[in-house]
Amino acid sequence: MGVLQRAQQLPTIFNASALQVDAELIHAYQAAAPGSQAFHTRLIELVVVAVHQLAVCLFKSTDSNLHRDDDLGTWRPSEDLRNFYPKGPLRTLFRHTWYHDYDQYPEGVADGVGYWVETRIFGGVVLFDRRQPGSAPDVAPDAVYIHPDLRNVTYRICRLLEDQKQQLVQFLVSDATPPPTCPLPFRGDRNNRQRVDPEEPIETSGIYRDKWERRPPSADDGDMRRKDVVDTFNYISEEDWTAARLRGFEQKRKFLREPE
Repeated sequence: MGVLQRAQQLPTIFNASALQVDAELIHAYQAAAPGSQAFHTRLIELVVVAVHQLAVCLFKSTDSNLHRDDDLGTWRPSEDLRNFYPKGPLRTLFRHTWYHDYDQYPEGVADGVGYWVETRIFGGVVLFDRRQPGSAPDVAPDAVYIHPDLRNVTYRICRLLEDQKQQLVQFLVSDATPPPTCPLPFRGDRNNRQRVDPEEPIETSGIYRDKWERRPPSADDGDMRRKDVVDTFNYISEEDWTAARLRGFEQKRKFLREPE
């Protein structure tokens, strides 16, 4: 049986009641005024969580996991490549560079696969501004961010433009099946000028979906912000790069001040 035929069978073998959506998110969606910015933001979050949970369920299901026993599911590095994997082979090849803290994920490796799926569908892991309103001048509780992991796309977290958010909402609420146009996946480019350093702890940036999604950085982690070469691909200007580089060295100093 081919991949297309297997995919067409999924609705018959998948139990939608298995999806786990946080009650607080459902309440926030129900409490928002229909058509408001808050309503649209929570609608997007509900869809993203459902897609993530669907990926988790399919990955864990023996019947629907098409790669459990093929080369993708059983891959191990060759003898020549084992030095590049000192901690052993990757748990899965369906992996986002920044989202693989499997030991603290509720569904382990399956959650990591869910983040990878988000990136392929939406253009990145979808994040939100979790800061308290008024806690900083740039707090935007209805903003939507993506954290890409795609070729020729910045590695930094990008805020979607308002028109990108509206395109997504229109796609989600369209009565047509399928909708006439699809804006996905988004690709963060020079127009997405509001960006966040993924090297910053989520408690500092306030941009995340779940607090357990990324472990705080450690002194052993690399930091692309501290590179010597001016980077105007990931940073929208030389000034932006300089400011990020200073944040990188400040974080390094914090690590050095911490007791052993």
